[in-house]
Amino acid sequence: KMSDDVPLSFYPSCGLYLKIEARIHIEVRLPEIRNPGVTVSNWEIMEKIKINSEPEDYLNLRVVLTSRELIRFEGEFGSVRALRKVILLLNGKTIKLRGFSDPLKMKARQAEEPYPTKATWEEYFISRGVDTFDEGRPGERPDT
Repeated sequence: KMSDDVPLSFYPSCGLYLKIEARIHIEVRLPEIRNPGVTVSNWEIMEKIKINSEPEDYLNLRVVLTSRELIRFEGEFGSVRALRKVILLLNGKTIKLRGFSDPLKMKARQAEEPYPTKATWEEYFISRGVDTFDEGRPGERPDT
């Protein structure tokens, strides 16, 4: 939608607006390394991701998780429109790296919000044995 990219007015008289957060998670599955001494370059994979995402540019792209099976990247865009376009460009595609005979498969999806929902906040207190909690008291509200 067009409205996804329009900043929300927060305090317009002072020029303050809320910007929409457009974040992506990209997972790159690694094949089993059979030859000792073969290394995987996160930088090389990141550059291939950027090339496959053109013409869109990342505001920020970083490695979030590295393991033997996968590498997870997190990126940010200036608009939701750019995010959706890159998801279509990357999801299910493969990239070829030096030293690997098999191509590496990518999965791309919109990142979830890093903030707790009301349900997870209530679950947190209930799991700690608090039967009732008052959202009016500090420490028991999600914003404290």
